[in-house]
Amino acid sequence: MEWLCDTESGSPPRLWDHNITINTDNPDLTECFQKTILVWIPCVYLWVIFPLYFLYLRQTNRGYIRVTVLNRIKTGLGLLLWIVCWLDLFCSLAEVANNQARAAAYFISPLLLGVTMLLATFLIQYERLRGIQSSGVLFFFWLIIVICAVIPFRSKILGALNEDGVLDVFRFTTFYIYFALVLIQFFLCCFSEPPPYFSATSSDENPCPEVSAGFLSRLTFWWFTRMAIQGYKQPLEDKDLWSLNKDDRSDVVVPKLLHEWEKQKLKVKSKQEVFYTKCPPAYNMTDEEPHEAEALFPSKGDQKKPSFLIALCRTFGPYFLVGSALKLCQDLLSFVNPQLLNMLISFIKSQESRTWWGYSISFLMFLSAALQTLILHQHFQYCFVTGMRLRTAIIGAIYRKSLVITNSAKRSSTVGEIVNLMSVDAQRFMDLTGFLNMLWSAPLQICLALYFLWQYLGPSVLAGVAVMILLIPFNAVIAMKSRSFQVQQMQHKDSRIKLMNEILNGIKVLKLYAWEASFEQKVLAIRQKELNILKKAAYLNALSTFTWTTAPFIVALTTFAVYVTVDENNVLDAQKAFVSLSLFNILRFPLNMLPQVISGVVQATVSLKRLQNFLSHDELDPTSVERQKTATGFLSYIESQLLFALCCIRASCFLHARLLNQTLRCPAHYFELTPVGRILNRFSQDMETIDDRIPACVEDLLLCFFDVLSTVLVLAYSIPLSLLPSVPIACLYFSLQRFYVATSRQLKRLESVSRSPIYSHFSETITGSSVIRAYGRQNNFILMNDNKVDANQKSYYPGIVSNRWLGIRIEFIGNCIVLFAALFAVIGRAHLNPGIVGLSVSYALQVTMSLNWMVRMTSDLESNIVAVERVKEYSETETEAAWVIESNRPPESWPQAGNVEFKGYSVRYREGLDLVLKGLHLNVHGGEKVGIVGRTGAGKSSMTLCLFRIIEAAEGEIIIDGVKIADIGLHDLRSKLTIIPQDPVLFSGSLRMNLDPFNQYSEDEVWKVLELSHLKQFVNSLPAKLEHECSEGGENLSVGQRQLVCLARALLRKTRILILDEATAAVDLETDDLIQSTIRTQFENCTVLTIAHRLNTIMDYTRVLVLERGRIAEFDTPSNLIAQKGIFYNMAKDAGLA
Repeated sequence: MEWLCDTESGSPPRLWDHNITINTDNPDLTECFQKTILVWIPCVYLWVIFPLYFLYLRQTNRGYIRVTVLNRIKTGLGLLLWIVCWLDLFCSLAEVANNQARAAAYFISPLLLGVTMLLATFLIQYERLRGIQSSGVLFFFWLIIVICAVIPFRSKILGALNEDGVLDVFRFTTFYIYFALVLIQFFLCCFSEPPPYFSATSSDENPCPEVSAGFLSRLTFWWFTRMAIQGYKQPLEDKDLWSLNKDDRSDVVVPKLLHEWEKQKLKVKSKQEVFYTKCPPAYNMTDEEPHEAEALFPSKGDQKKPSFLIALCRTFGPYFLVGSALKLCQDLLSFVNPQLLNMLISFIKSQESRTWWGYSISFLMFLSAALQTLILHQHFQYCFVTGMRLRTAIIGAIYRKSLVITNSAKRSSTVGEIVNLMSVDAQRFMDLTGFLNMLWSAPLQICLALYFLWQYLGPSVLAGVAVMILLIPFNAVIAMKSRSFQVQQMQHKDSRIKLMNEILNGIKVLKLYAWEASFEQKVLAIRQKELNILKKAAYLNALSTFTWTTAPFIVALTTFAVYVTVDENNVLDAQKAFVSLSLFNILRFPLNMLPQVISGVVQATVSLKRLQNFLSHDELDPTSVERQKTATGFLSYIESQLLFALCCIRASCFLHARLLNQTLRCPAHYFELTPVGRILNRFSQDMETIDDRIPACVEDLLLCFFDVLSTVLVLAYSIPLSLLPSVPIACLYFSLQRFYVATSRQLKRLESVSRSPIYSHFSETITGSSVIRAYGRQNNFILMNDNKVDANQKSYYPGIVSNRWLGIRIEFIGNCIVLFAALFAVIGRAHLNPGIVGLSVSYALQVTMSLNWMVRMTSDLESNIVAVERVKEYSETETEAAWVIESNRPPESWPQAGNVEFKGYSVRYREGLDLVLKGLHLNVHGGEKVGIVGRTGAGKSSMTLCLFRIIEAAEGEIIIDGVKIADIGLHDLRSKLTIIPQDPVLFSGSLRMNLDPFNQYSEDEVWKVLELSHLKQFVNSLPAKLEHECSEGGENLSVGQRQLVCLARALLRKTRILILDEATAAVDLETDDLIQSTIRTQFENCTVLTIAHRLNTIMDYTRVLVLERGRIAEFDTPSNLIAQKGIFYNMAKDAGLA
């Protein structure tokens, strides 16, 4: 080594010396090592990474950054460092010129270091020109340099003290100048440059600080701290939220997925075309042997469908794989601490070990855990951002597809089902991506843990492996059953949401017919099926949780038992036991997570199939769109789990029933003011949260709490000194918790508030998709949807960042607990048993995750409990009058005559609005036929709503056959009146259900009214006849047929009073004539009030009521009114009737 380094204290140079570095109470590295390896390490790092980084920078152009003061200082310092390094080189050259021999290290190291400083300075400027605000590559470069310089920094001071002076003053001085400069460079590297010119960030009103944050800030999520403090001090508002990063926006993410999806569709289409081209002509053309032809060459419907999964992977896979790589690093690092624990116990056992070695192990455990924390949360960030983009893209794809699917496809996927695709299925994909890597990570961790266990326990580990293998088929059965339950539950949920959507859209009709109770029972029947599945799933989940929770314990117990029994020489000492237990504790997380991830994958496969089927529906071609424009222990555990689960299910059942009951009893104006999507969200997303997430949160919170409590008790018993820092740690922990919980809860609230408009807008879009296409406004509506999704993700993104922010800080606290447990074990090793040390440190190592999870579960519980609050809020809304008042029920035969009297009647739609009817006084005698006419806004429809008490009187009263309608129950009133409304609303279900939902009438009576309403021939021609299934909104019937069904309803009920609210406005003249003739014959003795759409239909009526601005303008026989030549005369003249 003489050619490389000088002699040291008269002895030959050595790169490594155990006596200097290991076997001493004052460890150091050899001077040769310091002058070579420590200098070369950062240089090698930068030169190795430079080619790849340079290529990356060439492909990345974010605009250039102006030359700032920070940039000038960093560049100047880089040049100074180059000068300082080469001053050492020139000094060596001068010494050689003066015949003073110097080893190669004096030339190689300063030359290499100086050139590397020039490279670093070049990168500082090149990054500025490419718009890089903060460099991770240079951050690690300066960090490595500082770490490598700390050792000679200490050595030179100790050398100067030991030798009473400095031997080489020039190099001593240049080194400390160099050290000061690299320290300043490292400090400056933690700050970021301003945004580049011409970037999207510079024009943004409230850009996300992540974009301009320094590398260290991004690594630790420090940039989120400002929002955490703001959320703690005051409630967050929408204006406080940052803009969404460009790569996360809908206009970027959705087109990428749709592009890949189109490629998949074209790929499958081209394969099918090739397949059919190659079919033998005999099978393509002949009608002979059809069965054989079908068997050999299946129909197009049987061919392979395009893969939505491949489209997702190609779109989001590369970004997700970065997170996967980070997960691999974290998995490997997780096995470092058990090895360090082994070293620590060996240190405690050996009284000859150097004290500095114990401290080194303690700090290495801390650094290893801290590095794991940083890497793990960067991994989660990549995964959760992928999940967020997945949800955005899936919602965007569903929305765009819903605008172009054919009517037949639309009938096969109802609004409720499509809303579920957007709310539940897209959410499942987003939730899964956070833990999807566990599919490969869990088996890897299990294999590595078993490998290391083999080193300590030998073949005995195979006993534990056998237990795990035996558990696989058991859990496979559970997973299959879970999938089955999941499919069933989703089907019931779809049915319930579909029915709720119909109820909310047709609520006015339900109230007019007094059918709320019937439909309430239908919803509750579906809900009961859903709850039955939930109960079965709860039993299954309890069994699965018990199995996987006890699996590490059973595996460890089996392994230890076999180890001590197979060979009497096998002694299970503290070292083997606790190092093995720390490895078994590593096994616990993958063993616990694997079934959950498998369950999530099972749910996602169900969702994937549903999404794939929907996105594969037939689309309208451009020409048709154009046409449209014109036209024991185990048992007790299980019991406790199910007792808890069944209590949650009972609570969920109560909350849903109460919400449904209250919603159906809300006044009509409530549904006009509250978007349907918002109400629907209570029944879908919020009920799912109450069904699934809240019980899981409570269960996890309790488990984490007892984990932390047990760790504290173990530490208090084994190493009481380790509790000394517990007070400041506890204060820091609870401070972080309060900051996080306050902010997280508000972000969850904002996210929830911004979620409802997505579904509301989507419901409206589906309903009016044909109109949107007819006017060619698809792009406008797509833009509106994208903006609503982005607004929602704008509040979701800070939520996932807050979890990372919290996780790093809470796990840092947990890592401090590990550090203090190890340090105090080293300090008190003289009187501590190795077993006690192993017990305490192994417990401390596993507390980190529990601490983090406990805060997360507390926050999730507080956030998710908002769902309960919202459901409770919607369960306490204003209600209309009682449906039935037992103490004041009208006679069964009421009304007998059909007299209707308005006395000084005035009404407004709701408080604060103007009167729409003002002081009406009129008396309609039983059997009279009264036509009601007037210009738009005169108050015609308001009169019918008043009769049914859809809106309540402001003044005066309505009396029917001597009974004040305000004094009786709404259902007693509404069930005694008959209406044929303007909009013929039908519900999905059988035709008979649409006529008689309470099954009050016989089949003969139903067929009779079908005959009278001219529908008998049509219904007879249907294969299922009365059980013919009507699609959502009755879309598989024509408008005329739907109106005739409404006529049949009126005939079936046939009360003494009939109201027609422009009943024939939407039908052709032929259907109008059919309806009018039926009414004249079948309701001859009834009181008929008709809001006339065509004046010719009321010219033979007893009297005509003319309304103007909410008042009675004229009221007389048609002939008298024409003779008076007033308002009615002018209307009749315009219609060519006068």
